[in-house]
Amino acid sequence: MSLLRRDPQNGPINGAYGPQNNQFGPPPAAPQQPIRSWQTNDSYRRPPAPPPSTPQQPPTGMWQPNGQYGQPPAPPTQMPPQQPPTGMWQPNGQYGQPPAPPTQMPQQRPRGTWQSNGSMTDAQAHRDAKYQIPSMFMQILLMFRTQMALYSKRKAIYVTLVMAIMIPLIYMGLKGLLPAAAWQTFAEDSGSGMIGLLLSMMPFIMALFTAFVCGSLIPSEFTERSAYMNMALPMSRLSFCLGKYLAGLVITIGVFIFAYGMAMIGSLTAYDYFDEEALGMSFVITLLATLFYSSFSFMMGCFMKRGASLVSMVTLVFIFPLIELYLYANDYMDKDALMLLPNLLPDMACLVLGSHFAASPVGAANTFVGLIDPSQFPILSCLVITIVCVVLFLTIGVFAVNRREM
Repeated sequence: MSLLRRDPQNGPINGAYGPQNNQFGPPPAAPQQPIRSWQTNDSYRRPPAPPPSTPQQPPTGMWQPNGQYGQPPAPPTQMPPQQPPTGMWQPNGQYGQPPAPPTQMPQQRPRGTWQSNGSMTDAQAHRDAKYQIPSMFMQILLMFRTQMALYSKRKAIYVTLVMAIMIPLIYMGLKGLLPAAAWQTFAEDSGSGMIGLLLSMMPFIMALFTAFVCGSLIPSEFTERSAYMNMALPMSRLSFCLGKYLAGLVITIGVFIFAYGMAMIGSLTAYDYFDEEALGMSFVITLLATLFYSSFSFMMGCFMKRGASLVSMVTLVFIFPLIELYLYANDYMDKDALMLLPNLLPDMACLVLGSHFAASPVGAANTFVGLIDPSQFPILSCLVITIVCVVLFLTIGVFAVNRREM
């Protein structure tokens, strides 16, 4: 079969297929090769001569904004910097005298504290802090403040103060019931005697109050389980005991000072004056009695876990006075030795004021027998004996606490 194709009119054509007219015809002439490079107008021709290879050196100067080189412009005239006059710049842009600087208080950083923003390390924050065991005085003060805070929550303290407020009311109620001769039996007819009679219950109340305030200091620590936390602190047991005892002593003295004030108010309702010297002596004796009673009750509390308050009160109110009366009745003790006993100081405080009665066995016996002569009271000897007893009681109590197992 022949591969030659035929033209419908002229017959077969020997040649190549024309892509322009879709017809066969002679092939086109071969294109001429360019001499050097292809031009941008899609035609081939001889390229232009290359530019000279010597680079153009820019003239002396700096490059101008128009892309040409030339002489550099003259530098701008620089004015010397303007020196501001003395003063500071004002808000209106002018200089003047500076205002007075504001007083700035230096902000003191608390010693040994770490800033909340965490900008300080632990070593920097605690560089001024000194960690050491507080002194004995600070330990006693800390325990004193703690115990006083506990006393502020006890209802018995407020009940005692209410009873002291009722002293003038009791006198006003009994004044209309008893005749004048009965009052002279129990007290002198004077303002001081009336104060002594109004305080005649002081021996019993002092024994009761100190027993429940000072006698329960150490036992309550173990009953409430607070001793296991307090004694574990960096604090000696001596500071622990002295701080608690001083708190009880201050509360007791404060209550009886208040009672003296109420008794003076009650006496002034019937008398215009009272013996100030006798009142001062009575108050000093009351302070010594408070020291003795509170230290004895504290010592009993250091030895006993339960019932220390009751034992202390019974011993001070009944056992000691009854033993002394027995010794006096059998001539083992005279009146001079009887006045030196510190447990009879509350009775003596009432008798010095002019009262003939005190709420104790010895004070009641003195109303009819006259055991004690207040004018012969040896105040200095009682002061020495009381201080020796207080130191002895506190030493024994602290020793008992130190020997006590937790």
